[in-house]
Amino acid sequence: MTAAVGTLVQNARKIDPVYLALIALLVAIGAFSTTQLLDSLQFLAMAMISISPFLLLSMVAAGGAQATGLDQRISGIVQGRTTMVILGAAFFGSLAPLCSCGVIPLIAALLAAGVPLGPVMAFWISSPLMSIEKYLLATAVFDVGFATAYLVTAMIMGAIAGFVTQAIVTRGGFADTLRAGVVGCCASNALKVDRPLLWKFWQEKDRVTLFRETSLSSGAFLLKWLSLAFVIESLMVAYLPPEYVGRVLGSGDWWTVPASTAVGIPAYLNGFAAIPMVARLVEMGAAPGAALAFLTAGAVTSIPAAMGVFALVRKSVFIAYIFFGVAGSLAAGYLYQGFFA
Repeated sequence: MTAAVGTLVQNARKIDPVYLALIALLVAIGAFSTTQLLDSLQFLAMAMISISPFLLLSMVAAGGAQATGLDQRISGIVQGRTTMVILGAAFFGSLAPLCSCGVIPLIAALLAAGVPLGPVMAFWISSPLMSIEKYLLATAVFDVGFATAYLVTAMIMGAIAGFVTQAIVTRGGFADTLRAGVVGCCASNALKVDRPLLWKFWQEKDRVTLFRETSLSSGAFLLKWLSLAFVIESLMVAYLPPEYVGRVLGSGDWWTVPASTAVGIPAYLNGFAAIPMVARLVEMGAAPGAALAFLTAGAVTSIPAAMGVFALVRKSVFIAYIFFGVAGSLAAGYLYQGFFA
């Protein structure tokens, strides 16, 4: 019996800690409620199906960048054009149809390919905040003024985050952006080999092997963290009372903006679901500035998204990402409340 337990423990140590946490969470959910376990598994499956195009695109992009040798040249392409690249990243990021979690696979591919952290941070902050679809939805349920303010907020937050990040990088900060084990980290000797640029990488066997190994490792890394994030999100959908969010946002006092920012971190569930929900709260008397703070804070710093960011980059970059999201949300909420509400 003791030997069997010892073997079980030894085998458990070989399992990735993230998968252990996911298994433990599912077991705990099943012990609490079989119905909720089924709902969480269904939520996980649907979320994975929804994000699968972005995940596959990330895998192909990461593998292709390594196999063709493009990863060793992207950094050089943007040298000397950092200002325009950051502004472009903030602009296009705010129009791209990516959610908080959906942008993570793309960011992983960009960082692995050697794109500077400043433009990546600009895209990373602005992309989950807004898209063409969200702008149209916000225009329909709020009005053009609020939707435009939301769009401009996404662009400005992304640009500021990009420029501040790039300034820190030029002064020696944020070295070794990616965590160990993430594709593109400096620990991988294979990535240090100088490879001439070759678009038709399938013509060389070693490049095909590199493409396959890089794509699979990138996909496995993202899959485990996103799975855990989506299961946690399923519990938030099931057990976080909308009435609680309404009570916090429903006051016009000065503290509603920081309160909305704080509540947006755990309560934000989905960008498209959040817009009509917050619109109803505004109709019930919630301050518009608080509504904007909730939408911006939740999109950037929601727990599922933050988990994906934490798994991808080192602690200093993660802290900067959270800071940009929280500070930008507070500023946007107060400015909108002061000038337009």
